[in-house]
Amino acid sequence: MQAEKLKQKLDALSDEHLQQVATFITLLELRQHRAALPTPLWQRATYAERAKELKQWSANLPHGQGQSLPDSAFDRETIYD
Repeated sequence: MQAEKLKQKLDALSDEHLQQVATFITLLELRQHRAALPTPLWQRATYAERAKELKQWSANLPHGQGQSLPDSAFDRETIYD
């Protein structure tokens, strides 16, 4: 019953007002979509939980693969050469 009344009211609106209603509906959909997204770890976790997650992530990185910089690259004397 209410849906039919709403349809009648929408039919009576001007193009400008219909555009405002469409914008409002888009904003509502965006809010609903954002609310459905999971909260990122950095926002919900404690410092200890974030540190634990970082350690687990870094432990899974490949070790010894690829080339590294030579030790001289980290020497203060040669860093600006």
